[in-house]
Amino acid sequence: MSWKKSGIKKNTIGFGLIALGSVLIIGVVAFFMINRYFEIRELKIEYQEEIDFYQKIGRHEQEWIAQMELSNGAFPFCEETNGTANIVPYFSDNAAIALLNDITEESYLDEVIAYMDWHLKHLNTANDDLYGVDGTIYDYTIIVKDGVVIEEISVGSYDSMDSYAATFIMLLWEYYENTGDENYLIKNRNDIFRIIRTMAGTIDEDGLSIVKDGYPIKYLMDNTEVNMGLKDAIFLLEKVYLNESQKDTQNYEEALELKTDLEELLTKNTIQIDELLWNDSEQRYEVGLNNNSQIITFKGWDQFYPDAVLQLFPIIYEIDSIEDEQAKFLYAKFSNQYDWQNFGHFKNDDASFYWPLLAYAGAMMEDEVRVKTYILNYQNTLMKEHAYPVYISDAAWIVRSCNKMINHYERKMLRIDPFGLVKTSKD
Repeated sequence: MSWKKSGIKKNTIGFGLIALGSVLIIGVVAFFMINRYFEIRELKIEYQEEIDFYQKIGRHEQEWIAQMELSNGAFPFCEETNGTANIVPYFSDNAAIALLNDITEESYLDEVIAYMDWHLKHLNTANDDLYGVDGTIYDYTIIVKDGVVIEEISVGSYDSMDSYAATFIMLLWEYYENTGDENYLIKNRNDIFRIIRTMAGTIDEDGLSIVKDGYPIKYLMDNTEVNMGLKDAIFLLEKVYLNESQKDTQNYEEALELKTDLEELLTKNTIQIDELLWNDSEQRYEVGLNNNSQIITFKGWDQFYPDAVLQLFPIIYEIDSIEDEQAKFLYAKFSNQYDWQNFGHFKNDDASFYWPLLAYAGAMMEDEVRVKTYILNYQNTLMKEHAYPVYISDAAWIVRSCNKMINHYERKMLRIDPFGLVKTSKD
């Protein structure tokens, strides 16, 4: 019987060792799980602090933009001076887009709709337009008395035809994405189609858009905006004008034909930006093509505008993916050339404005340090007074940059705690 007792004893010891090992393993796993829990908790607290910071700045600038709106619905370039304000629709569009960025519980839909109404009411007919083009819009000088617009004076011109149309189309798509409101877009269908056709009409046979009739220059910056405008116009057609509810309407075929045309233009424009405006040997973009379709001389990376800063526009308007080595290279080269996060481009007299769209490009590239530095500098030196040369589109780019960074940190939180199991004091 001794061998049996010995076997039982050995089995008992074996089971004991297994149990002890299991306890140790469970203990080690528990230790690491608890440790990881608190690591994640600290990270979530850190990320939430960043979100709170960007929400605070973004909300402040949204409020300022909304307060800037005039009684006629237009957003001025900057605050009125001696009863006079200037309207540049290109910048006003961006201001309205910023008010649609969902970083606040405050709704600015009334302000956005008022602006869109103003814009649509001021479209030129072919008879009104200095080049005989339907669907364009002029800049305006506005006379204000006691906070009320008493006169609107058309300047009789616009800086560009292609970009003005493209940015308003971006606004329309942003409006639909944020509200799902088809009614407004359907009600204003005819005018919206006029604007889409105006933008499409600026695209030349080579696939690149010209600034305007009478000035047939093909700038990279404008073409990146038009490229995004084409995408957003196609989205609008698909989601609003070609959805099931519109199939039996008389306008369906027209919308379908327009969508087909835009898709062809988008494909060609995207290809030609790369073929005609990308300089592969020097790994940079060209400024554009002149009226003879010849390359405009690139003055160097030390020429801030337009030569250097335009390198970021394909990032901002999503022609270059942020994952592409090309985008990473261009962003790094620009950032090494200019201490933009500390307003180096402005302090060194390389630029007459602060260019907050640089922060937006940084947010696109998820450059946490530079973007935070820029926003802090803006907060500490410019945000309180908004003194010139700060203007309404500057505030808009700040809002949009903040929104990008909020989304960035929300994604980071989701990655480390996808099921929301780790609680912080704010949860």
